[in-house]
Amino acid sequence: MADGKRSDVSDSTVGGASERQRVSLSEREKYLIYLVAGIVLVAVAVAVLFVEGHSTPLSKCKGVLLSGPRDACLTALAVSSDNASICSFAGSEQQQCITSVAERYSSQSTCDLLSNETYKYQCTLNVSLRTSTPSACATLGNYSSQCYYSYAKQGRFSNKTICSLITNSTEKSYCNAVSNYNLALDTGNQSYCGLVPGSSDSSILYLLLNYSTLSANSTDYLYYEYYNFTPRDYCYFNLAVKYNNSAACSRMSSSIGSLCNGYLAALSKKSNSAQAFNLTAALAACTVVPSSLQNACSSSAYTAAAETYDNVSYCTEIQNETYFASCIDALAQYYNDTAYCSYIKNSTAQSSCYLQ
Repeated sequence: MADGKRSDVSDSTVGGASERQRVSLSEREKYLIYLVAGIVLVAVAVAVLFVEGHSTPLSKCKGVLLSGPRDACLTALAVSSDNASICSFAGSEQQQCITSVAERYSSQSTCDLLSNETYKYQCTLNVSLRTSTPSACATLGNYSSQCYYSYAKQGRFSNKTICSLITNSTEKSYCNAVSNYNLALDTGNQSYCGLVPGSSDSSILYLLLNYSTLSANSTDYLYYEYYNFTPRDYCYFNLAVKYNNSAACSRMSSSIGSLCNGYLAALSKKSNSAQAFNLTAALAACTVVPSSLQNACSSSAYTAAAETYDNVSYCTEIQNETYFASCIDALAQYYNDTAYCSYIKNSTAQSSCYLQ
């Protein structure tokens, strides 16, 4: 029995020791794991610090996680360093990136790197405008004609040579029309007006009104497109006004020619001579203009007479309240005298009279 009990105790003692040994080994393993993990973390931290200390601007941009900010970073870097090769990393923004570099440095060779035709066209056009080298348009194939036209339009059609390079017939006619108009008003030579289309064309008339190199003296007087002015009429009219050339009026259709002569008569007030303005002739000219223009025409004639003779009574002949106020305002401006403004009874109109 005693032996049996000792045996049990002995077994129990041995079992307890084994259990403690297993617990002890488990704690050692945990320690080793923590130790290794700590070493790895330190190594990673050192590596990161090393990489940060030796990273390039390109690698920093490439390391940005989100595509939008990354592409923006790459584009900015490419532009600042004049290095379009960086754009190859810009993903969907590659074409825009190359364009930005090309336009920043006005480099046609960089535009040539573009594979997208639309981007290449716009890039080439912008660079050609900045460098005044329209010849670059020749490299654009199907876009060449459009490029030449856009170049001419941006230059307000001041260079007629560019018009000859445009292959699209419609755009070429537009370019030639405005270019000839510019030459007519620049030189006073009526023959250039003869080269401007003589049939109604609202598109050309729009270009003449908005893209010519010279401002027409009478642009604020009529809305030409509403009164059947052809582009050629518009050219003769403004040439006549600019050079006080009544001969140009005779080349227009009868009603518009009469308006042209009446307008020249009204402008003669600039000489400030009573003999220089014939009110009767001016009013007679107004009777043959389209009915929708007659009030404006006669009011202009009375205003011219008021200014020429320094006589406000001519303004009182104007029945239209708005035109009357305009006549008084013109007198105030012409003689630099705000006392004329008192003739305007409408308080709103009077408040906007000259110098008020």
